[in-house]
Amino acid sequence: MTRRLARVTPAGTFFGLIVLALLVGACGGSSEPTPTVASVEVTPATADREVGETVQLSAAVKDAAGNLMQGQSVTWSSSAQSVASISASGLVTANSLGSATLTATAGGKSGTATITVLPEPVASITVAPTNDTLLVGETLQLAATLRDAGGNVLTGRTVNWSSVSPNVATVSSAGLVTGIADGVTTITGSSESASGTATIRVFGPCSTALAATITVGQTVNGALATTDCQLNDDTYADGYSLVVTAVTNVQIDMTAAFDTYLFLLEFLSTGELVQRAANDDVDPDDPNDPSDPFDTNSRITFTLQPGSQYFVLANAFDPDVTGDYQLKVIATGGFIAQRAGFTKPGKAPIAKLLQSIKIPK
Repeated sequence: MTRRLARVTPAGTFFGLIVLALLVGACGGSSEPTPTVASVEVTPATADREVGETVQLSAAVKDAAGNLMQGQSVTWSSSAQSVASISASGLVTANSLGSATLTATAGGKSGTATITVLPEPVASITVAPTNDTLLVGETLQLAATLRDAGGNVLTGRTVNWSSVSPNVATVSSAGLVTGIADGVTTITGSSESASGTATIRVFGPCSTALAATITVGQTVNGALATTDCQLNDDTYADGYSLVVTAVTNVQIDMTAAFDTYLFLLEFLSTGELVQRAANDDVDPDDPNDPSDPFDTNSRITFTLQPGSQYFVLANAFDPDVTGDYQLKVIATGGFIAQRAGFTKPGKAPIAKLLQSIKIPK
């Protein structure tokens, strides 16, 4: 038996190819468009770190619907490598003080984060000198050394200065201390949460600590000036420390062209300063000037005791008087009782005047 083959015409061939293509398309299914990157979100968005510290950033790549897109390649960059550098995996390293913007880029979109590199915190402050003394009007420059927790010196920090008693001593924003009045104050230098202090003792012209030393047999040529101690009655005075090692009878003379006033004070172990003798004018029968019933010079005679601290106060009778004077201390023979002296009316009571004299604590 003979098989008969069908003939295929050219038209039939074209039709068959079309059917084949349709069948192949139906078997393969339909194709969808590839999603595109719509946004890149970087976390954390902000971070603070100290020099040498690190922070790990992450980037979330999302499509227009907000869906997270996996497997996207992310490129990292820093706006200031010297401040903060970043690795290919998003690890940021703080290099120096300042601020930097870190950028993550994927699919033509980018997101950013900001890192601020902070200085290491101040752990301690040392103020130098820690103790010092000043005269009224003198100045002293304080210095503050700042350190971190590891003891390393920190620079470039702001130090705030203050005085507990600005009426005793003030301090400028640069740490310059100025003595104002007799007393003690604490100066504080602070930065962040740390602080350091210095104790400043200011001696005014009325402080017994400033009294010059005078000895028996010595003559001092001095001068009252407006920079000297000013007592409560507005008179000026100079103080002299006087100590003897044995019972000593002395005569203390103050001579000047102005009307003088002389005090002998004793500093007691109780911390009290008391008057032992005073004289305004040498007695009217002074043989050196018999015609003047009231000599303007002053004289005290007294028996000094060993171990006692005495102060001779060379003073003027009238307020606001200045000028040269001579003070002489000589030893005399025999026992001398305390001399009460003679005082013209008008001088302030000694108790009031002694309130001007400052005794260091």
